[in-house]
Amino acid sequence: YVFLTRQMAEKLNISADDYIVVEGIADLGDFPVSEDSTVIGDYIFYSGTLAARYGVKDLVDAYLSLELDNVALYICGEGDSRSYIESCAKINSNIKYLGQLPRDEVVELQKNALLLVNPRAPVDEYTKYSFPSKVIEYMSSGRPVLMYVLPGIPLEYYNYCFSPTGSDISDFSKCLRDTLKIERKQLDSMGLKAREYIEKNKSFSSQGFRIHEFLKRKI
Repeated sequence: YVFLTRQMAEKLNISADDYIVVEGIADLGDFPVSEDSTVIGDYIFYSGTLAARYGVKDLVDAYLSLELDNVALYICGEGDSRSYIESCAKINSNIKYLGQLPRDEVVELQKNALLLVNPRAPVDEYTKYSFPSKVIEYMSSGRPVLMYVLPGIPLEYYNYCFSPTGSDISDFSKCLRDTLKIERKQLDSMGLKAREYIEKNKSFSSQGFRIHEFLKRKI
């Protein structure tokens, strides 16, 4: 068995010797290493499905609660929270709803963001059996990431991102505020360490090698 999360194997009562977890594979071709200095914008960025269950409304509420003047919030995508985001953008001009964008534009926004955010909280059962693909994409960009500790994400990922200590929106807001206080150089360093981790451990070759070795052992 090749599972997305460890909890899938536990649910099916599969022996530890009979499965491997492959939570995702990075396509680093979208994020080539460049010697050119990247101009980092003063914005937090979220891209993906704008579903309330994924926490995007909480992200907007957390941002509004901090009353930030010098850091904007950019959001792109489509989903049931779109109207809420648009209404908040009318109230606060620092919130920018960008709609659905071509992938190349999304990638550029990721590469130039001050901070990339995944606001999905560990409050529903499904978070045990899912791995947000945007986590690998975010980390591949070389920019720092903020996300909750989710049961479906292997713990080693949390050495390379910023995370709230709890699962409440107040915990998320505090983590966002504290992260934005960190010096830019430290934020950049965290982003680069995350990219190195992804490149070494989650590329086509590294994940393919793990699957190959697993199959050799089992067949």
